[in-house]
Amino acid sequence: MHDLRARCATSKSWVTTKGRANRPLHAGRADRTSQAPCLLKGLLYSNEGRCFTPGYTRKKDKFYRYYINTDAIKIGPKSCEIQRLPAGDIESVITAKVKEILQTPEVTAAAVREVCRLRPDIEEYEAINALRSIDEIWNELFPAERSHILRSLIKRIAVRTTGLTIDWASDGMPTLIIQAVRPKDDLQEAA
Repeated sequence: MHDLRARCATSKSWVTTKGRANRPLHAGRADRTSQAPCLLKGLLYSNEGRCFTPGYTRKKDKFYRYYINTDAIKIGPKSCEIQRLPAGDIESVITAKVKEILQTPEVTAAAVREVCRLRPDIEEYEAINALRSIDEIWNELFPAERSHILRSLIKRIAVRTTGLTIDWASDGMPTLIIQAVRPKDDLQEAA
């Protein structure tokens, strides 16, 4: 039997294959997900109410990320109007919209009023600074932190051939501000 294996595969490829076979089944999955951050996972839905799931492919040295309609996976590409969305494009559109919303005076005023009602110990200027700092530090945040912010603010994104519809979380903005201010409070208590 050993001679047969030696004839069928080189020793290097045999060792590689044997190493992969001895790994736990979920070991490769962690590698794939860490390479493809998915900011909008679980937020994108088709007109028919089906979720878009993240996916990626690698061609030569290029890495392509996208969100694919689950109908396209389960039923076939002809079952849905939009099969795939380029991840970078849709994420940048949603991120730009969130940043735009965070800067509007009406939203800022409503969120600050709600935060001051929920946590009287937070001053108005602290809440406003916390809200504005998100835009300034967005590019420095880890993908998981960006995803958390988007999930705090957005309930659902409906994808249609005519455009996007964002359903905002009603308590998202105050929760986000409280979480942004809370670390400062924790640091002061520790000192």
